[in-house]
Amino acid sequence: MAALVINTLSCCSAAKVYCVIPTMTICSTCPHSSSHCATLSEYAQKVKLYFTSNTTIVFLPGDHILDKNISVANIAGLVMHGVSSSGIIATVVCNGTVGFSFISMLDLKIASLSFTGYSNHRIENTFEAHAALFLSSTQYAELVNCSFHENFGPALVIHNTNIILVGNSEFRHNNWCLGGAILTLSSNLTFIGNTTFIENSAAHSLNKPYAFCYGGGGAIYTLGNNVLSFSGTANFINNSAKGYGGAIQITDNNVLSFSGTSEFINNSAEYGGGAIATGSNCTVNFKGTSNFTNNTVSGGDAFGEGGLYMKYKSTFIIYPNTTIYWESNHAQLGGAIFVHDTSPLSYCTSVAPFVPQEECFFQFSSYNSITGSDIQLVFKNNSADIAGSVLYGGA
Repeated sequence: MAALVINTLSCCSAAKVYCVIPTMTICSTCPHSSSHCATLSEYAQKVKLYFTSNTTIVFLPGDHILDKNISVANIAGLVMHGVSSSGIIATVVCNGTVGFSFISMLDLKIASLSFTGYSNHRIENTFEAHAALFLSSTQYAELVNCSFHENFGPALVIHNTNIILVGNSEFRHNNWCLGGAILTLSSNLTFIGNTTFIENSAAHSLNKPYAFCYGGGGAIYTLGNNVLSFSGTANFINNSAKGYGGAIQITDNNVLSFSGTSEFINNSAEYGGGAIATGSNCTVNFKGTSNFTNNTVSGGDAFGEGGLYMKYKSTFIIYPNTTIYWESNHAQLGGAIFVHDTSPLSYCTSVAPFVPQEECFFQFSSYNSITGSDIQLVFKNNSADIAGSVLYGGA
């Protein structure tokens, strides 16, 4: 179904407010500041008229059926936010393969909205708008208190965009082959506050003709050069992947950072990284408190490797005042950590540049005064079927 595309570069001088109502809802409940009231289906028929610069679109509590793609490009200052009442939130219900697409935007904010029902198992050009919410080439985007649940295709795809996810973001029961909840391509993602990923899955059997659909990143999968940063609290619970990275798989040359508190509980993968799997030349930073509990790798038709899987020339940096627990994780090789070869490095430092002195997986920097009390690495009841209950590989 063809998408409507708006291509407007001019900005309006005064902000406009439009109200979106569920079917069978009366317009008298709209904010007094709104100048138009209609269902989401009606707005989708007139995208050029209503999705313009300096516009606020308010979604009233209830289900909003989206039955036609809404694609918006080259505008500035667009806000879409939901309103909740008596426990009823504003929910966009995607009718099959339709969703929102925002391209080349400036200052986009989406708040207090839930996205559900997107269903598209086809593997298409990932730079095209095939997701419940697709963001591309946007200078600044912000998602606040948004949730994505029960999407069976890409829930959130982010391409060449700097985006901040703020507040209580939740991703639950989403499924696709590359990133059950989020697929990010050459972007910077910053997660602030509480972020939860529960029971998302990446499966490799959705579309067999496409060989690259192997089920990576139960919650998040990256392509290209990406930087992912989590602060506050990040929870990854019961996510699964048929390939690598039960919770997260980052590909070559990516950076993944955690500060605050992060929890990886009961995540699973078939081949490697029950919780996290990296590509080559990646950096994983830990600062604060992290827990890896009961993450597993089954092995499938190959060896199952590590709760944390580190590939060639990747670096694992542990900052001062950091505690990391690995408890009851299981794999065939490296129950807690699997190092693909002797090249991946782990070192503890507080001084840049972060240059290890020799190729040894665990290393304390020689040019600072870190003591044992600054960093705690706790391993308890981890197991491996073949070798390395705690660590396999490395020098």
